[in-house]
Amino acid sequence: MIPRHRAERRTLPRKILLGLAVFSYLAAVACGVAAWWYREQPQEIVGSLMASIVFFAGVGVVLHVLANASLPDLRIKR
Repeated sequence: MIPRHRAERRTLPRKILLGLAVFSYLAAVACGVAAWWYREQPQEIVGSLMASIVFFAGVGVVLHVLANASLPDLRIKR
């Protein structure tokens, strides 16, 4: 793992990605609560909510990794 420099700041796109990751995690939790709440409903409803948990958790993980990635400076130096 590449150590991050202390001078490296989180840019606006990375802040947005991190915010979207947190939103995705919260959406996964909300779908879990809804699945528990509707546990007596038909299986199609609970199944779609459980699939939504997997989807939102996966999106959250990907966005979280992108927000925290240590990328090199790819600008062309003159």
